[in-house]
Amino acid sequence: MDQDIQKLLYTTKDGRWYWETDYAVDKLELDDEDIDFDRIPKIRELLIKPIKNWTELHIPFEAALVLASWGDEEGLSYLEYVIALRPDKWGNGEPHRLRGYDTTYEWVANAMIAFATFRSSYAEFDSKIGELERWFKVILNLCETQPFEFPLLRWIKRRNYTQFDAELKSYLRAMVSDDTGFHHYKPADAVAFFADYDPVYLDRLLEELGKSRSDYLTTEQS
Repeated sequence: MDQDIQKLLYTTKDGRWYWETDYAVDKLELDDEDIDFDRIPKIRELLIKPIKNWTELHIPFEAALVLASWGDEEGLSYLEYVIALRPDKWGNGEPHRLRGYDTTYEWVANAMIAFATFRSSYAEFDSKIGELERWFKVILNLCETQPFEFPLLRWIKRRNYTQFDAELKSYLRAMVSDDTGFHHYKPADAVAFFADYDPVYLDRLLEELGKSRSDYLTTEQS
């Protein structure tokens, strides 16, 4: 990625890199007053199709993430296209900085959450998430067999999104059925989530599998 594109995607309207602000942890977290919305048409030009591999996808994907986090519909639509492409089948395009697993769908989910936040008031946020329900369910399903995290879990816990109930229960079963360590701390996190969300189902499932909550109390978190 050349420097002109990097500046287009990753700087504030006054020319600072997002990491030079005192608040943005990543490229999705710029405050409205720091976003140069006049860049949107030029960034949209980066959303090329069709895409056949990660080499072709890298720049369009970065552009779509940024656009979606700015509340742009075309950016969101491109992320939906990315999910349908299943780029995880092409290899690890977005490695985690510490553990190395592919974070592509974490980025997609976080950008969709940022889109919903940008495009709605606090009271309207739930309905905006509902509009994206189909895609969150696809990502949660993929999370059962891949090591990435599902960022919407913390929102579900806070706001009681019952429309994800079936997918969440399937996810829990996948996590507590894994004895290989493949999912690292995700099984312990899933058990902790269900201890609040649906403790009756949690205990019934653990009993069925010959396990207990105590099996997950000392799982290393990182």
